[in-house]
Amino acid sequence: MDNNKYDEIEFIIPVWAICALISGDVSGLDKDDIAKIEEFEKKNPGIIIPCPDEEGEFYYRNGIDGSLGADAYFIKCLVPKLEKV
Repeated sequence: MDNNKYDEIEFIIPVWAICALISGDVSGLDKDDIAKIEEFEKKNPGIIIPCPDEEGEFYYRNGIDGSLGADAYFIKCLVPKLEKV
């Protein structure tokens, strides 16, 4: 992968959303959660989210819906750099 084409951005991603974002598996999620994930993906097109290598921990806010108090992962993700016009 050409890292010159990506920026590294840190996100706090809730445990409930990680499978859907990495593999597209939305089983067990309700329609509101799926809509939140779709909105996150729309705001971050082409995002590459690595599989977490440790357990999630408690965070007061997260990058999907900003809700209070959830187990989540602090993950460095790659997003395509915007082309200069």
